Order: sequence, then C-alpha cells, then structure tokens
Amino acid sequence: MGNLFQELRRRKVFRVAAVYAVVAWVLIQVADTLMPALQLPEWTVSLVAVLFLLGFPIAVILAWAYDLVPEGRNDDEARQSNQNSASAVDGKLFYGGLAVFVVVAAIALTVYNGSPDDATDAQATQTVAVGDIDKSIAVLPFTAFSSDPDEQFFADGLSDTLPHNLAQLSDIRVISRTSSFQYRGESIDVRQVGEDLQVATILEGSVQRNNDQLRIIAQLVNTEDGGHIWSQTFDSSSEDIFAIHDEISQAVVQSLQLSMSPEEEERLMDTGTSSVEAFNLFTMVSERASETPLFELNSREYQQQQYFWLNELDGVLEIDPAYADVYRRKASIYNSLAFQSFNAEDDAYHLRKGLEAMRQAMLLEPTNPTNFIWYADLTRRSGDAVTAEVFARMAVAELPNDYRAVRSLNLAIGVQGKNAEERLELVKLERALTPFSSGNFIIRREMFALLDLGRIEEAAQKVQVQLELTDEPQLLASDLVFIQSVQQGQHVDALATLIDIRNRLEDNISDTLLSPWLDLTTSVGLTDEINKILPRISEQMLQEISSSAQLYAVGRHAEAKSRLEQFITPFSNNRFSNFLAEHCMMMGDFDCAVNNIIAIRPALESRNNKEPEVIDGRDVRLGRSLVLSYRKIGELDAAERLLQAVFQIAESREVGIYGNTEGYALPQLYLLAGDPDRAIQLIRDRVRLPGDNFIPLCLHCSFSSPLFESLAGNAEFEQLVVEYERRKSINAERMRAMIEEAGY
Repeated sequence: MGNLFQELRRRKVFRVAAVYAVVAWVLIQVADTLMPALQLPEWTVSLVAVLFLLGFPIAVILAWAYDLVPEGRNDDEARQSNQNSASAVDGKLFYGGLAVFVVVAAIALTVYNGSPDDATDAQATQTVAVGDIDKSIAVLPFTAFSSDPDEQFFADGLSDTLPHNLAQLSDIRVISRTSSFQYRGESIDVRQVGEDLQVATILEGSVQRNNDQLRIIAQLVNTEDGGHIWSQTFDSSSEDIFAIHDEISQAVVQSLQLSMSPEEEERLMDTGTSSVEAFNLFTMVSERASETPLFELNSREYQQQQYFWLNELDGVLEIDPAYADVYRRKASIYNSLAFQSFNAEDDAYHLRKGLEAMRQAMLLEPTNPTNFIWYADLTRRSGDAVTAEVFARMAVAELPNDYRAVRSLNLAIGVQGKNAEERLELVKLERALTPFSSGNFIIRREMFALLDLGRIEEAAQKVQVQLELTDEPQLLASDLVFIQSVQQGQHVDALATLIDIRNRLEDNISDTLLSPWLDLTTSVGLTDEINKILPRISEQMLQEISSSAQLYAVGRHAEAKSRLEQFITPFSNNRFSNFLAEHCMMMGDFDCAVNNIIAIRPALESRNNKEPEVIDGRDVRLGRSLVLSYRKIGELDAAERLLQAVFQIAESREVGIYGNTEGYALPQLYLLAGDPDRAIQLIRDRVRLPGDNFIPLCLHCSFSSPLFESLAGNAEFEQLVVEYERRKSINAERMRAMIEEAGY
C-alpha cells in the first residue's frame, strides 16, 4: 500500500485530482452565474457539472499513464527536462475545462433558441437597446490641482474607474472614457456636453493631494439645466481612496434611482485590490500605456513600448499577486501586440501569453464578466470565432452598457461574415456609448456589415463622410479605394481618392496607403509607377509580395514562387502563404498549394488536419483554390465536402463583399460545381460594368489559371477576356495621365 501511495504521488495523480476539482468548481460557478444571463435552460448548469464528473476518472487515469507534460510520456528524461510540468497540468486542465464550457454553451444556445441564426436575432433584440436619456451619464476627467504628472494620472485613474464600474449596471448608459476625456482641460458648458454626448447627467470633480492628505470634490450635474443633483467634498488620507470611490458610486446610484442586482452591486463596489500602492501604480501604468494610439508608431517601436508597460505591470503584481485587473490589462496589451504584428512566431507568442494572463484573471475572479471580453478577443484573433462569439455574448448579456463587450461581439460575428443586420445594431449601440472615440474603427465595422448586405453605395458614402472628418485618413482612404476598385470597378475614382489623400498629407503617407496604391497600379500594369512605389514600402513582406506579383504578371511563375519560398517560413510569416499557393497552382504543384492554404488558415482545420471547415466568409477564394487542389491530388471526398461548405457562404453574398472582393471566386466555384453557364453570366457581370468600369482579377490570378481550364475554347469566355483586356488598357492610360498631372 505504501508503494502504491508513493507511485500515485510520483505520477502526480493527487495533484491532477486536486487541480481538476478546483478548475471544475470555478467553471461550474461561472456557468451558474452566466447561463441565466444568457437565458439558457436550467439543465445547462447541471449538464456542465455532469460532464466534469464524468471527466474526473478520465483525468485520474491519464495522470497515472501520462505526465501531461508537453513531451507526452511520463519517463524520467521528460520529467527532468520539464521543470514546469505542474503549471502545464494546471493549464491543460483549465483550457480543457473551458472547452467543455464552450461546447455546452454552444449546444445550449442552439437547442434552446432554435437555429444559430434565430438565437442571434433574439440576442440582438435584447442587447442593443440604448438606455433612456434620464439614466445616462458621462464621467468627465477630474481636474488635478498640481503640476506633478503623477497627480494627473491619479485623477485620471479615478475618472476611469468610476465609469468602468458604472458600466457594470444594466440600468444606466455610461459614455466611454475616451469620449468623455475629449473635454480634458476645457472650460465646458454642461448643457452643450449633454447635447454632444446625449446624456442627462455628468459627473465631474477635482483632486488635490498634499503628502498623505487628499481632498476630492465630486458633483453630479443635470445637463438639461446645469443644476447640481448631488455634490460632496471628501477630506481624508490617501488610504481612504477606496471608501471615497464607493461613496461616489453609491451617490450616483441613489441620485438616479438605479436598480441593481446583487451581482451588479458587488461589481460596482469592487476596486480589484485592497492595496492603495498597487492601485495607484496600476492606474499610472494603465493611463500612460494608453497614451500612444495603436497606429502612431511602427510595429517594432510599438512592441518595444508595450513590453516596457508589461514589465511595469509585473511590478504591480509583486505588490498584489491577486490583482485580477492587472492580468486583464496584460491580456489586452498582448491582444494589441498580436494585432500589430506581421510575424507569425510573434503572433503565437503574444496570443499564448494573453491567454495565460486571462487564465489567471479567470481563476482569481471566475464570475467577473469583464474576463469574457478579453477572452473573446484573444480567441477570435487566434482563429476560433465560434468560441469568441460564445464568450462575447456572455459579456454583453452581463455588461450591455460596456462598449468593449459590444465591440467584441460585433467583431466575433463579423469575422464569420454573418448576422450583418445585428452588427449594424451593435454599431448603433457602440456609437451611442462612444460618440467621440474610435470613429474610424466603428465606421469600418459598419462598412463591412453594409457590404455583407450588398449595400455597396451606402458603405462608400459612409466611409467618404468619415474620411472628410478624420485627422487620420489613411486607413479609411484604403477602405474607400477597396470599395471603389474591387466592389464597383471604379479604378479611376479609386486613384482620385488616393491622389487626394496624398495631396492632403503632402505625400507623407505610410504603407497603409502605399499598399493600395501599389495594388491599384499593379492591377492595370503601370510598371513605371510600381517601380517608384516599391522602394517606399517599409514592410518587407509587402515588398516581397508586390515584387513577386510583377514576376507573376509576366509569366515568371517559378521565379516568383522561389522568391516567396525564401521569405515565407513557418517561423517568419505565413499570413501570405495564399499568394504562394496561387503560384503553386499556376505551376501545377497542387500538393504545394494544399500545404500553403492549410498554413494560412490553421483555425479552419478539422482534427485530422486535412479537411478545413469554412466558417469565415472571407475564405471563399481560399476555399475554391483548395477544392481544385484537393481534386488534383485525388482527395475527391474532401473536395466535394469543402465545395458544399464554401457554397453556403458564397451564394448568399453574391452581390455583397464576399462576391466581388474575392474577384472571380464565385464563378470559379460554379465551374467547379459543373455549371459553366452560371459562371459565364457572373464573369460577364463583372467585366461589362457601365462605362469602362470593370472588376479586376485578384492580384495573383489570371484567366490562364487552372480554375478556368474548363472554359478553354468557350467562345463567349474568350470574348470576355478580350473585353477585360480592352477596359484594363483604357483604365491604365487614364490613371497614368492622372499620376503625371498630380506630379507624382
């Protein structure tokens, strides 16, 4: 018996059992709290508990047979080479538990609400209603009566914490910090602020600190008449900051007669830590880390700066290791780093670190719905849009007035190319919560939803209006060029947009605008202009792609393929493996094409790593390439299953973004399905637009592609190719003249 006990200890069976029990308990608590908010049936929580009970003996058996370390088998060498096996056990069980939770939530949503689309429509009705104007508030930045920058950070932290916590309440609409902070340092008319932000009340105040003594003046003001609803002065020591915070929050709740659930009341009063030192340091780091806009620095400079703030946050954790807000802040920084990165290895590292930070936050505060915002964002960026949607919906159900939750849900369903009407409603709510902030990004979410609905002209008009208002026009100009050239076939108008922005910025443009300029001139073959733009591209990957496109255009496919192969490796950047796949297809190397398409969309692979499930509307072009490549290498069953999956997406968006954006992917799908008449009709629609407009082929496609081989000898197809080349030539001459006239 003693030997058995020692062997159980050696194989970590007791540890696995203990960790499994803790993780199961935490996630059952999460389910018990959030499932009712999602209006799921009562049996859902019981199902979660039963699944964890069934999994317990499996975990124990696996612990006996394996060490659950990354190397796999529990031998002495593996144990000695992995000193962190204990944390590996914790992590595997945690994420395994989350997987159970997501599966149950997805099943329950489907079973209880009917079809996934029906469930989405029901959720949209409940979660996007804007609160009444008499229960709305903006917290303006508190004034710091000191020239010390740290004092202003302290005041900003108070101004930031209050709206964040008030946003936990479903009975009041809270304007985002970024919108409220537009009034920093200004002499304001509260009635004008109320009109600008569409709120009935504002909370404003001042902070003065002298050594350890603290004076805070706070007042709640009616924006209709400028009268004070409530006002109070707090004189105390800095150690009482949490009590003051609670008093201000409670005063707002009582003055506006807000209703709160017990869970909301608990979240309202939670400052996250009992350490004033940790709170002050975290506030300072968070405020300073937010000062640099996402696109102000290049990716490497931005990365270095954010690494510095991550180190500072680790300093906060040395003071209070149980400060969950710090882990959430770290997760948000890692999420931003993954967004900025052009490097696959960096992406994987940042996403892994972000998910590790969220695991810690969720273990510390398992029922805090803010966790699910960042977990949804990280899983979406990792490619798991279904899990992201589940967690984003849970976040919105609990935090309907938190703009971050609303944004997260919009992105989670948007990346799947579905529920465009719901996304438009989410845009309305996000705009109401953030009237002065992130206008460019909100308009882009609206643009993609409109394009999904085939409302192309409306999308272009929305972007055009915002483009005239913004001080940061390059990204939106790129979007407008995309619509004009790819959606509407208006190459000349698209070039006019680019020239206008170059003139507006005095030619100080970045890769964001140089890239569409390069794509546009490449699509009509302006070689001289291409050679002038290429050296200005700072991102090496874009240079390589564009250079290979030139080789491709003149038929030097092998040289183009070789150039890309030298640059694209699994450890540098596989985001552009789809271009390499196109080269491989043109050369008849279909094994190469399959491998590179799989590399670019790993999140769509099934367990056997062979048959990706197309869940993202933007994979229509990749899908049709993979169907043909599967056929060519003899994977006929996989090809036909994939063809049906792609059709479910492509047919419904024939007039919208994923019909035209993917160039000629839809007609190619019809060719693969054996319907050449429908394919010819679609090609005709794209080539013979009014005037001399036309929808171009994708950068690395041509009518000589194997995807068009079944039309060889078709008289109408050959006539359309001739017409395509004629219009391309006309557009090229017009665009060349415009560039010369502009002096570029």
